[in-house]
Amino acid sequence: MNLPEDSRAVAGYVTAGSGTFTATIDFDHYSGGNKGQTNGQPPQIDLFIYDAETPAPHGDPNVVARSTTLNSGTTTASASFGRNAEDSVYYVVAKLTNVPGAVNGDDVQAHFDLSVSFDSGVFVSGTRSDDGSVFTAGQTDEMSLTVNPSESGLVRDAVPTEWDVLTDASDDIDRIEQTNGVKYVYFTKTAAADMKNEYTYLVEAPEKGSAVSDTGQYTFGPVELQINDEWIAVNGTSENNTVVGLSTDL
Repeated sequence: MNLPEDSRAVAGYVTAGSGTFTATIDFDHYSGGNKGQTNGQPPQIDLFIYDAETPAPHGDPNVVARSTTLNSGTTTASASFGRNAEDSVYYVVAKLTNVPGAVNGDDVQAHFDLSVSFDSGVFVSGTRSDDGSVFTAGQTDEMSLTVNPSESGLVRDAVPTEWDVLTDASDDIDRIEQTNGVKYVYFTKTAAADMKNEYTYLVEAPEKGSAVSDTGQYTFGPVELQINDEWIAVNGTSENNTVVGLSTDL
């Protein structure tokens, strides 16, 4: 992938059914006349798995799994599909978002390997529901999640950093961690195998900025389950919510 030419993304598709699909990026090297400006620091490449057959409302991408190589040269995105999931098509997209030390116009190319694998023995199904899809600034939204895995594991959800998580009003929450531009909500209860596990918590739409800056679309999820020290995204647990900016509080 190059800077500044518009070849900053590479994409392909796979067909997957019941089981766990994994995409992995391994950065190899730089080339180009200005490669020395990077000082050997790895680029940031964001990795996404999208549901090709079921886009989000209004045609927006339906994020199944995501990760980034931020501060490292490798990353993995894994998505799991339920026991009875039928074969479906998924896009795998790698986006070059930053090359340390380089700016638009520099002659720098990042070379990396993108590999995929599939494990039919590990699968997870899940759901997400909430109070709506459009909110005003400061409005609360209750998230309701379910996870039904083939193996037990810890559970976390991804929340936009601009939204506040109301921990005092959410008994299921263990802790919150923020990394790579995502706020992760970790739950106290481990998901038991071969049964539906339920989690609920409250979030509050952003209102700390202006009406213009708060207005926009925000992606929640996907929910992830930890199996064998790897976080696996649960298909069907992402959602886009819109904030219209102005608070209705008097």
